Amino acid sequence: MKPLASLTIVVLAYNEQESLPRVVEETRRAGADVAEKLEVIVVDDGSTDCTASIADSLAHESGGVVRALHHKKNLGIGAAETTGYRAARHEYITFFPADGQIPASSLTGMAAIAPQCDIVITKYRKRDSLRRRLLSMLWRDVLVGLMFGRVVMADGNYIFRRRLLDRLIVPVNTQAFHIGFFVRARMAGLKMRSVVIDCLPRLHGHSKVASTRSVVKILEDMRQVRNALAEIRRRSRRGEGFEEMR
Repeated sequence: MKPLASLTIVVLAYNEQESLPRVVEETRRAGADVAEKLEVIVVDDGSTDCTASIADSLAHESGGVVRALHHKKNLGIGAAETTGYRAARHEYITFFPADGQIPASSLTGMAAIAPQCDIVITKYRKRDSLRRRLLSMLWRDVLVGLMFGRVVMADGNYIFRRRLLDRLIVPVNTQAFHIGFFVRARMAGLKMRSVVIDCLPRLHGHSKVASTRSVVKILEDMRQVRNALAEIRRRSRRGEGFEEMR
C-alpha cells in the first residue's frame, strides 16, 4: 500500500526549457511510487524561452496527469507556488524547481512520514557550493533570525496537507514567500518533521536567486512578508479570513 492517498506535485519553471521534461518525468515516476492518485502541475512563471510550449506538450501527452499553468509575465516564486497550490486537487502538496537540484527521490522519505505530521521539510546534507552555503547562512541564520526570531524552514522542498493551505500561505511573490509560510506554521503550532536529502547540481544554466544582489533585495522582500503577517494578524483579530484579504 502506498503511503499517500493522493498527491499534487507543483513544478516551478522559469526559463527551464532544457531541464523541464526530465524533471517532470522523474517527479511523475517518483510521485506514482508514493501516491495512489497523482497530478503534476507545471507553473510557467512568464518564461521567455520555450518553457511554456514544452509544458503544454508535456500536459497534452500525459493523459491528464500533467497540467500546465502560465503567468503572462514573471511574477516570482511566491506567485508561482501560490498559483500551483491553489490549483491543487489532492490531499498532499509538494513542489520541485524545474532546475533539477532537488532529487525526485526525496519524495520517498517525505511521503513515508507525511501522515504522521502536518508538514515534512527537507534539510540538505550539503549545499552545492561554499558560496551557496554562505549566502544561505546569511539569509536564514542572520537576517531571518533578526526579523522573525527562530523559524524552522526547509532547505529544499516540503510536503504539506492541502487543507492547511489558507493557514500557511502569505500573499507575497518573492523568494521570501517561504519565510512567511513557515512563520505561519510556527504561529499555528503545526507539527513538523524533517528528512535529509542531497542538493544536486543544476541540470542546465545558473541559479536565478543565489547572488549577493538577491540577498540585498531579500531585505525588502522580508519587510513585505513582515507587513503581510501583521495584516493577517490584524484581520484575524477582527474575525476576517484569508480569502477576504487577498
